[in-house]
Amino acid sequence: MRSYHKCFLSAATFALSSFVFFVPHQSQALVDYSDETSSAPRRTFTPKSSESSPASNSGRVSTSTVSARNDNRGPLVFSFAPRYEVITVKKSTRESKVRATGLEARINSPWNFHFDMKYAMYSTDDQELSSESGQQKGNPELKVGIDWLDFGGAQDRTTLTFIAGATLAASDSTLGSSRTDKIAGLETTKRFYSFGLGLGYELHLVGNPKQEEEMEIGNIHHIYGGFDFELSPDIALGIMADNYSVGAVTGSSRINHLNEKLSFSSVATSLTLRPQGFFAIELGARFNTKRVQSPESLSRARLWGLPGAYGNTIYTGLGVSF
Repeated sequence: MRSYHKCFLSAATFALSSFVFFVPHQSQALVDYSDETSSAPRRTFTPKSSESSPASNSGRVSTSTVSARNDNRGPLVFSFAPRYEVITVKKSTRESKVRATGLEARINSPWNFHFDMKYAMYSTDDQELSSESGQQKGNPELKVGIDWLDFGGAQDRTTLTFIAGATLAASDSTLGSSRTDKIAGLETTKRFYSFGLGLGYELHLVGNPKQEEEMEIGNIHHIYGGFDFELSPDIALGIMADNYSVGAVTGSSRINHLNEKLSFSSVATSLTLRPQGFFAIELGARFNTKRVQSPESLSRARLWGLPGAYGNTIYTGLGVSF
């Protein structure tokens, strides 16, 4: 068992505003713009994911009391969001690009839980990052969120959600990790009319990599938070901050392991356009506020699913819900 390392949230944040009906994560419902009498759920804020990345999730009809919640919540909703992003890897003499093509999805139930799925494939032309020029498998991520507290109306909703999940090992990949990591976390959200706030914490219990060339690392601590604001029924803005702390490995027999713990932080801004009631377009960018000293050496740890690990990112996506 590796020692736990304390994380801190480095920047004043802002919540990634996801697609119409999703609770990005990735990761984790924050705000609900729907009226209590509305027949269709609306977009909710989710500090994610992870953001990687920044994901989309399905909203749920709020109720005025906890006891009435099970009778008035919306129906079972399935949401998915194809996503494309470009990661800029800062190197000592130049910059490299890693392209990620992925899909994020959520099953939003009328009960006390939701189920999130995320998967991406990566490619790069930099032979130092990957010896393969084609698409490389990423790590599937599965999460279940269980609402311990969920009360208030559509304009003042408050939630407290337990999160459990895992990222699964990628086989025969030079960019995806060969580890299987377990995830446990807690998230709280609060709605103030058109304004939403959220904070969350996740602990990644890191497994041992199967490939010798992959760097062995310690457990990962993730603190995130943010807010979003609905300018109109068709336009929403969001800002979200993430801080990751990666633990060092002591007493390892592997030559390739992390000797000192490191941390990195980033802030993401997003614009979500909802021209129709069942889909949305998201545009955004993520900027490092705290970088690791040598991103090219950290690339051996294969942390492409962690926002801000290697450099700045631009992304776009299309969310659909039914």
